[in-house]
Amino acid sequence: MNPSPPYLLDQSRRWTPNQLFWIVRNGVKMTGMPAWGLTQSDAEVWNLVAFLEAMPDLAPADYQKMRTELPPPAPKGA
Repeated sequence: MNPSPPYLLDQSRRWTPNQLFWIVRNGVKMTGMPAWGLTQSDAEVWNLVAFLEAMPDLAPADYQKMRTELPPPAPKGA
């Protein structure tokens, strides 16, 4: 992506949860950070904020385990 989206790994230390919610929901103009509020509910955006806050302390093995335990995504329109 050009320009590059913000590096999210350390953003939970820079922004408050409310600020992260706004950034994720609305995107960042003139960057590669899209507005997720167009396709995700507010509850889903808050889930992403919670994940961003947990991410700096998440061990790689724990992240892999989370990925394998996720159910497959629902088909569009389901």
